[in-house]
Amino acid sequence: NKPLQLVGRWRRNDGNDEFLYPKQRAIDMHQELLLTYLNHLKSTKQNLSEILKNIAINNTVIVVTANMGQSELLMNLICSSRRRGLDTKNLLVFPTDVHTKELAESLGLTTFYDDHVS
Repeated sequence: NKPLQLVGRWRRNDGNDEFLYPKQRAIDMHQELLLTYLNHLKSTKQNLSEILKNIAINNTVIVVTANMGQSELLMNLICSSRRRGLDTKNLLVFPTDVHTKELAESLGLTTFYDDHVS
């Protein structure tokens, strides 16, 4: 049995990694971010549960995530949906920044943005 070792996500025909595995500094940073999320998981689930109850239609919620760079795409999605008569009341946006949160809410969308984990 060989010990586990980190490998890239893609190997070229010559055996070299196309995408190299993350360096220890990046691994540590992401583990710290994950711990922040996990430390707030209970309150996050409670908050989300209330939101989901309020917006679900036939027990269905459409989930979208967006950031400032995708804000035009988000606006296009909503405007196109509404023009076609599609209901967006059960759409929940997980914005990754305050700008996108404010934009989504100005479009009448429900958002979930948590300062602790965003």
